[in-house]
Amino acid sequence: MIEVQNPYKKEALIKTLENTYTELTHYFTLLPVETFFNKPGEKWSPSGNLIHLTKSAKSVTMGLRFPKVIIGLKFGKAARNSRLYPQVREAYLNKLVEGAKSPKNFEPDEMKPDMDLQSQKDEILEKWKEVNIKLIRKLGKWEEKTLDLYLLPHPILGRVTIREMIMFTIYHNIHHFTNVQKSQGE
Repeated sequence: MIEVQNPYKKEALIKTLENTYTELTHYFTLLPVETFFNKPGEKWSPSGNLIHLTKSAKSVTMGLRFPKVIIGLKFGKAARNSRLYPQVREAYLNKLVEGAKSPKNFEPDEMKPDMDLQSQKDEILEKWKEVNIKLIRKLGKWEEKTLDLYLLPHPILGRVTIREMIMFTIYHNIHHFTNVQKSQGE
C-alpha cells in the first residue's frame, strides 16, 4: 500500500507522482503475465486498471499542453483556492459512493488476439511509462502560482484546478493500485 501525506507544492506533487509511478511500475512488472491479464469476475484485470490509469494520465497531460490563455478561455479560472489532497480524495470517493463510473473513453481496450500476452504486457507498461514521463515533464513547466489559477474539466469532479487535477491523479493511481492488490489477495 502506498502512503501519501498531503502533497501540495509543485515539487511535492512531482515527487509523489514519481514515487507512485515507480511503485506501480515495479508491482505491475513483477506480476506474472497470466495474473496481469486475469479478470476477476466483473472487475478489470490488473492490465485493465493500468490501461485506465494510462488513459487518465494521458488526458491530464493533454490538458497541461494547452497554452494557459486557451485553458483560461475554454475552462475558466479559479475563483477559490485549491483544495488539499485529503479533500480531493474525499470528493472523489463520495462521487464513487453516489454511483459515479468511469466514462467509456477511459475504460480499458480489448486485448489484441494477434499478439502474445508478454508483448501486450510490455506494450502496456511502455505506454504507462511514456505518459508518466510526459505528465511529470509538463507539470514541471508550470509555475507554482498558476496551478491554482487555471481549471480543467474532470469527468466526475467537474472543473478542478490544475493542482487538484494532479492530486486527483496521484490518488486515482493509488486507488486502482489498492483495488488490484485486493483482487490479488494482498
